[in-house]
Amino acid sequence: MIPPPIIENIPTVKLMAHEDPMSGWNLEIITTNFEFAPQGASKDHVSGQGHAHLYLDGHKITRLYSNWFHIPELDPGEHTLMVTLNSNNHRDYTVNEEKVMGMTKVTSVAR
Repeated sequence: MIPPPIIENIPTVKLMAHEDPMSGWNLEIITTNFEFAPQGASKDHVSGQGHAHLYLDGHKITRLYSNWFHIPELDPGEHTLMVTLNSNNHRDYTVNEEKVMGMTKVTSVAR
């Protein structure tokens, strides 16, 4: 197994969900020591660069190449949203074998 990338400045990520006045949610991904680098996707690891993976209720739904993303209306109820930071070659950034990730919960109501 290939070890996770070694990095000098540990990246962090925080995920915030803002309810969109028209529909769905606007997700804000706040990072430190990390640069979104869509031009490097699926290429070699560069420390502190990469993209994020977005999960909804434990299921990966997309890659993210910037710090804002809109998701449409969700089924009524509570949902867990999570982002992980990933290197250009898609490996998870980790600290002490824990994924660098941000998580938030949203509650969707029928409109």
